Amino acid sequence: MKGNKNGVYAIIKRDYPKALYIHCRNHVLNLCLVDAVSAIKEAEDFFALLKSLYAFITSSVVHTRFVKVQEEMKVPSEKVKRLKSWPDTRWSCKISAIKAVHATFPYILRTLDIVEGENHAERRMKASCLKHQIGNFEFLFLLKVMLRIFSETECLTDHLQKESLHI
Repeated sequence: MKGNKNGVYAIIKRDYPKALYIHCRNHVLNLCLVDAVSAIKEAEDFFALLKSLYAFITSSVVHTRFVKVQEEMKVPSEKVKRLKSWPDTRWSCKISAIKAVHATFPYILRTLDIVEGENHAERRMKASCLKHQIGNFEFLFLLKVMLRIFSETECLTDHLQKESLHI
């Protein structure tokens, strides 16, 4: 959008030299979140772990077990939940991934237990490592903290994207 030669701003600037470029406030929020997480090693590691957990749980064999565990453990009226991915560029969208892990945490642990007991060595090792990493106080603490922080930013993101919002 802001490209110096062919971006929308450059095109408008040619016809209207006094036009000012103002960053989208939602984009500014996104940049703040990226900078904040990048500055804190533990937060950066937390999101890397969430990404690894998503990749592992959504792989076809493990995902089948994850769904089966939910069907066995959940309340009958409750729907099967899926973990959520997110684009790397939209940090404000990470709340859906955090909420999904928080809501399915017991199912994730049970799935990892099951996979840990299987014959496939690579999957067994990954399950064991992930279970060790998410089963500690630091991960659970960060999960709660990030859930709180990103819930707040979700409200702000939604507000900043309203059609009725004007500069």
